[in-house]
Amino acid sequence: MLTDIQAVEFDHGSPRARPIRTANPVSLKSHYFDAGSMGPKVGAGCEFAARTRGFAAIGALSELQQILVGEAGTHISSAHIGMTLTSVAG
Repeated sequence: MLTDIQAVEFDHGSPRARPIRTANPVSLKSHYFDAGSMGPKVGAGCEFAARTRGFAAIGALSELQQILVGEAGTHISSAHIGMTLTSVAG
């Protein structure tokens, strides 16, 4: 899913923001994301990845090529174990 942010983040909009690079759908769905923001995208991505055993990705439209090869955005897949975070947003 393409949006205006680079990746799904914990603490989005704060100095403590931490982008999520990879996530297992079960791990990601166990966290709260605002329904007016990333919540619907995270829910849809987790559901798609879990049902299809494929992957879903959420990231910036401007980074489409990097998202497709796993170099940007948040990748959601049942093949991932837990989550991988990036220490600094941006």
